[in-house]
Amino acid sequence: MSTDLPNPFAPKGMAEHVNHGTVNIEQSRAVTEAQGKLLLAKRFPRDEALAYSKIMNSCSRPTLAASGEYAYPRGGQTVSGPSIRLAEELARCWGNIEYGIRELSRQQGNSEMEAYAWDLETNTYSSQKFTVRHLRDKKGGAQVLTDERDIYEITANMGGRRLRARLLAILPPDLVEAAVNQCRKTLAGDTSVPLADRVRALVDAFNKLGVTERHLRAYV
Repeated sequence: MSTDLPNPFAPKGMAEHVNHGTVNIEQSRAVTEAQGKLLLAKRFPRDEALAYSKIMNSCSRPTLAASGEYAYPRGGQTVSGPSIRLAEELARCWGNIEYGIRELSRQQGNSEMEAYAWDLETNTYSSQKFTVRHLRDKKGGAQVLTDERDIYEITANMGGRRLRARLLAILPPDLVEAAVNQCRKTLAGDTSVPLADRVRALVDAFNKLGVTERHLRAYV
């Protein structure tokens, strides 16, 4: 009797060379890890007032404010909105949010990607799967990418756009609007330097005089 028949009990879509025991262990680990994150988020919920204050402080910094919005011309008009940098900072300050970009598979000439954002407190999950072709548009025709670094850069660039949309889909709209408005005020010069930045500048100034942070703490 031939022994070359495929295993009828193997999970569909899983190649014969895959170690099924390892797959099961990884699946169990992923489930346990996800449950742990949800429990921690419930046990230590975000302080929305504190998170809002952190966001306003971040948007008061000129470096973030300068990159807080994207804008590009299309059809005689200017399209603009919150940038991926601002969306990532909002997620960091808001807390209890897991997000990222991952490559699901790669074939000759394209990569199957996924961008996702997960609010662990509300269990709100938003994801988008998309395909990135390993091509760079250039004058005279598209350039085929074969270098690993070039492929990484184009997948990261395309993934960043989808990730921004996934983060904005789970963040409170009024929070995003307030952050954008604060960035605009910062760029217009209508703001004060955040307290944390003033403290750091003060410590740096005293350091130049030989007075360390330890000395300042002892004095205060």
